[in-house]
This record gives sequence, C-alpha cells and structure tokens, in this order.
Amino acid sequence: MLLVASALVACAPLPQDARSAPPAGPSSEPSAAASAPPTPEVLTASIPRDETLLGELPASSGSAQAGPFDNPTGRVALYIRCVGEGDVVVEIAGAAAVTQACQADADDPGSRNTLDVWATDDIVITGSAESTALWTAAVTSIPNL
Repeated sequence: MLLVASALVACAPLPQDARSAPPAGPSSEPSAAASAPPTPEVLTASIPRDETLLGELPASSGSAQAGPFDNPTGRVALYIRCVGEGDVVVEIAGAAAVTQACQADADDPGSRNTLDVWATDDIVITGSAESTALWTAAVTSIPNL
C-alpha cells in the first residue's frame, strides 16, 4: 500500500445556506437517555450539489469508521459537523487528520477541508468525539485542476 498526502490546503466554515437534504430512508426514534447530548435528532454534513459524495459517517457519538471509498481524483473535501461539547477528530486513514471544535449551535453548518490525498488504495475515514457531542463527516471528490 502506497500513501502520499500533502498538507491541509484549506479549511473554512460553510455558509449557513450550504445545506444538503437529509438522507432518504426510514427513521427511528432515538432513545431518551439522561446523558444524551442536547443535539438535533438528525445531523448531516452539508455538501454542495456540484461535488460527488464518496462516502459519509452517519451521525455518531463517540467513535466511528466508514469506508473504504474509491478516490477517483486524489483530491477530496472533508466536511465535518459537530454539535455539543469538546472537539471532534476526523482522519483519512494514513493521510491527514482534522480537529474541529464542536458547536453549541445546532444550526452551525460545519467546515469544509480540502485535501490532496494521493492513494493507490481506497479512503477510510475514522472519527471520534466526546459522548456529549453528536458529529458527522462526509468526503467528496474534487475534480483535478
């Protein structure tokens, strides 16, 4: 396995109007636990319609992993949203990691992190945050310039 990654190119908050539709499918009622974070019932990463979604981590508390996802261009954007307390750390395995502060505002759209990830293998994303936070991440393909 050969992995080469360049440094983080850009990290920027998303504008409030850059929202994606919630995923289709059946919903389940979350259990009401005394230690549950004060967060929305559904949390999705906001991605532009002109980028190709490679994969995503569903809303999670604690740790999660998703993938592998195909990386057709070598350039990706990593979208992260976190609501609650503490920080979330999301990593593209073997390539780059991004730490982001969780926000108290459930309407905060999160951030977009642009990365050059040249890999011969697929992308695996992992992440973790305190149990007092709800977080999600998505990775999209960016066309080569």
